[in-house]
Amino acid sequence: MIQESLIQGIYYLSTKEVIMKKLAFALLILITACSPSNEKTESESQEGKTSISSTDAKDWLMKVIPAFFESTEMDLKTIATPEYAEYKSDAMNILYGDLTIPMFEKKWKGKYDVSDDAVGKAFLIDAQDYVKIEVDKCELIEENEKQTTFNVVLVDKAMKMEVKRTIEVVPFEGSFRISNVK
Repeated sequence: MIQESLIQGIYYLSTKEVIMKKLAFALLILITACSPSNEKTESESQEGKTSISSTDAKDWLMKVIPAFFESTEMDLKTIATPEYAEYKSDAMNILYGDLTIPMFEKKWKGKYDVSDDAVGKAFLIDAQDYVKIEVDKCELIEENEKQTTFNVVLVDKAMKMEVKRTIEVVPFEGSFRISNVK
């Protein structure tokens, strides 16, 4: 009889202990879930990014330019800001589309180069024929919170071509985009 009472007492205590552990665990989860978090997720921190790291921008530029020229699609919107992509499209459409030089100048003057030198020029390189475009040099010349500017030398060794450009890079949707090329 004593053994049976002792076993029932132990069972009662162990059942009560299990219930208390489950309650404590549930309470811990509830407190954690309901407490405000000061940490941002990676996507939240990238979306709110307003400053630019020149090292990250340079690394991005060094990778994206060769990849752009290796791509069969060559969609300018994947490498440039929407505004700059529209400007380059307009500059090409003067020769091949409905846009006139006065319309182009009115739309883009003050923001981008509207001289005759800008009209009809391709993006980054002027040549239609190339084998393999590489970034030979990418030197930081200016940086601030919103933009980083690099002197870039693009080469195509097979075509014996070298092109020097000044490229402005801005943060864009968690990554970077080219905002101007001079």
